[in-house]
Amino acid sequence: MNIDLIIRSGSGEVALALMKDKVLAELHREPTERGFAVGDVYLAKVRKVAPGLNAAFVDVGHEKDAFLHYYDLGPQYRNAYKFAKGAVTGSSNSSLLDEWKMDTDIPKEGKLADVLSASQSILVQIAKSPSAPRDRASRPRSPSPGATWCWCPSSTRSTSPPALPTRRSASASRNC
Repeated sequence: MNIDLIIRSGSGEVALALMKDKVLAELHREPTERGFAVGDVYLAKVRKVAPGLNAAFVDVGHEKDAFLHYYDLGPQYRNAYKFAKGAVTGSSNSSLLDEWKMDTDIPKEGKLADVLSASQSILVQIAKSPSAPRDRASRPRSPSPGATWCWCPSSTRSTSPPALPTRRSASASRNC
């Protein structure tokens, strides 16, 4: 059996056709104007590190920068960064991890400025897009309305920065 994959990329869509013995078996069309979606993975560039937030703003190719908190890096961030950097620069000879020397985990309560710097490239995954629903229960707290939230694929969870105490919770804690 002869199997061919035909890819046609135009200004408005990408079409994938799977041909089996010169007969169309599958056809998939994807519009290219959708921007990005939750779950997409990007090689982003750190625009600004915000030590007060223990976070960074990263450029994922959208008009607004995405928000990345330190907790969303994951403990194995150094290894993921080293692997992605090797893949991008071509310095990795193999994708096999047999001879990989593991780096130490980043500290759980560390500072993002100790791990990332401005203009550094980093692999991120979109966790919340700016067009996501505004239901407070279903979305993470972001630094501004309409912000894009991202995390590193090596992370085991996506969290939001700790909530600031409200007047009500602050007064309740004083009464304890």
